[in-house]
Formats: sequence, structure tokens, C-alpha cells
Amino acid sequence: MIKRSLPLAIAATLATFSVAATAHVIEMQARLGQWVQLAQGVAVEPLRVLEDSRCPQDVTCVWAGRFVLAARVRDHGRVETVKLTLGIPQKVGRGRLTLDQVSPERTAKGVNARQYRFGLSYAPGAIRRGDLQPLLEAQ
Repeated sequence: MIKRSLPLAIAATLATFSVAATAHVIEMQARLGQWVQLAQGVAVEPLRVLEDSRCPQDVTCVWAGRFVLAARVRDHGRVETVKLTLGIPQKVGRGRLTLDQVSPERTAKGVNARQYRFGLSYAPGAIRRGDLQPLLEAQ
């Protein structure tokens, strides 16, 4: 009986931690070359646009395209360069960093690099549902 209830107890405990961790999401705006502090000991600097294939304004596209940004992350003294894809959380140090928004919208003429603004969010210590699976399978 204990073996069967242990995975449920672990899942319930981790689910509680997940709610607590994601309640403290930090959101910031940044531009290329600007360091922003996301949490104590954690900062990010957008470096360059690697891909902006988003569908331009006033154009009907078959594919929405994607946006990829190179960014430098400083996490408690450790510095690394990461690729952030719009809308996809990236594990960074002890949390998850997400590129949530890019402005301005892309036009047929393109966007001048100085005009870009990025909406970033950081969830320190965030645990996602997929993170639970290895723990449950070990039982």
C-alpha cells in the first residue's frame, strides 16, 4: 500500500511546490544590449536577433513563423549564452526564462534592430509537469 501511495504523495507535494514557484514570475522589458535584472543574482541581456520569420503585418501567411533571440544570462556569477525562441520556456540555472513578447510587429520592410523590445519572464525554481515523470517512474 505504501508503494502505491508514494508516487501520489510525491506528485501532490511537487504540484504544491509548482504552484508556489510559478506564483513569483518576474516580468521585464528589454532591448538589444540592455542588461535587466530578473531576480537576485539573475540577469539577462538580449544580444542579437537570430531569426525573425514572423508573418508580416497585413499579410496572410500559411505559417506564423518564429522569432529566435540570442541572449546572455548571468546566474549567480555563471554566464552563458542561450537561444530563446518566442513562447518556449528555456531552463536557465535554477529557473525558467521565456521570451514572451517581441515588438514591433514585423513589416514587409523588416524591423530596425534598435526598434526591438522584448518581454521576458523568469520563474525561479519552477517545476513543470514533465519534470515529475522521472520521479514517478523511479517508484
